[in-house]
Amino acid sequence: MTPKISLLFFTKRGCPKCEALRPAFLNLVGRRDDLECVDFKDTDVDTPAGEANAAFWDVLTVPTILCLHPVTKAQWRGAVCPTDAELDALSTTTN
Repeated sequence: MTPKISLLFFTKRGCPKCEALRPAFLNLVGRRDDLECVDFKDTDVDTPAGEANAAFWDVLTVPTILCLHPVTKAQWRGAVCPTDAELDALSTTTN
């Protein structure tokens, strides 16, 4: 079984850029079976859990999408959705 890439989508209530990015993010999650989305309540920086996760991952702005490969430990982060090529590269990259 291929390990799934974890996706964390850091947002804040009332953030227009976050809301604009959400449909593309959900589309990405829906069309690839190698992705696992962390529960939104754990990445909303208006909540204690979201604030703690943002601090742990050094997320300073929203929106931020963080992709983590469990085996290679490779990471990708950005304020846009990653491309398929960027996600595929996580499986072969080591940090």
